[in-house]
Amino acid sequence: NLMMEDFIELHGDRLFAEDKAIVCGMAKIDEQKIASQLLKKKKYKWEKLGKLEARKKMSEFLARKGFSWTVIKESIDVFNEKS
Repeated sequence: NLMMEDFIELHGDRLFAEDKAIVCGMAKIDEQKIASQLLKKKKYKWEKLGKLEARKKMSEFLARKGFSWTVIKESIDVFNEKS
């Protein structure tokens, strides 16, 4: 998956048996990639704004989603390089 690394699938059930319809596990989540995908998805909202205003709106958007300021800064910098 693009958003996760090192997925470890968990198996079994203490009371019955393994249910093939349910996939459960643990993985490392790449916050940088998720934040970049969110910015890309909402890009249309900030296209007509000035550079500083757009950067401010992007920062506020990602902060409301719970990203750290380090991830926000890196994501916006990468996003602006690609645009």
